[in-house]
Amino acid sequence: MANDQAPRGDARSGSSFLLMGLAIVLIAGLFGWLAMQSREQGATTVAEGDTTAVPSEDSGPPAEVVTDTAFEQNMRTYRGRDIQLTGVLYSAGLSPQTFWVELPTGQPFLVKLDSTLVTRRASLPTSGRLNITGAVREKDAALVSQWVQQGVLQNDDQRMQAEFGSTYIEARQVRSAQ
Repeated sequence: MANDQAPRGDARSGSSFLLMGLAIVLIAGLFGWLAMQSREQGATTVAEGDTTAVPSEDSGPPAEVVTDTAFEQNMRTYRGRDIQLTGVLYSAGLSPQTFWVELPTGQPFLVKLDSTLVTRRASLPTSGRLNITGAVREKDAALVSQWVQQGVLQNDDQRMQAEFGSTYIEARQVRSAQ
């Protein structure tokens, strides 16, 4: 009598391991996606309050109006100057007091709220195009360390990201450009 049955486990065990590996990869991907969503959601909220714009009580001379394209092309010339950066694309929150905007070529640029906006506990727009008024300032490792000590940045990951670039805008006003 011939044995028609395949040995148990040979054909089925290979596909079982494949399905188990696929399930593990899918679950890990889901957890990674959830972690990123949670991090983005927590980083973009400044505080409770006006959700449409960060108001300002501008006093003093008006800021020079600069498009995002002109700013990116001549960034060095704006250091130390007070500008209103118009039509810049919100990219992502970094911490409750800092966020990234995207310049026309895709380069990220850091924006930090000034102490007046932080004290007023205003909320930031978290998408779309923005008009940002503030001073373009130099940034170095010592300043980023000071931000960590002051609680502007809350962990090493935020610190490492904030070290990108040599300038930032200290915003005294952030409004939706739409």
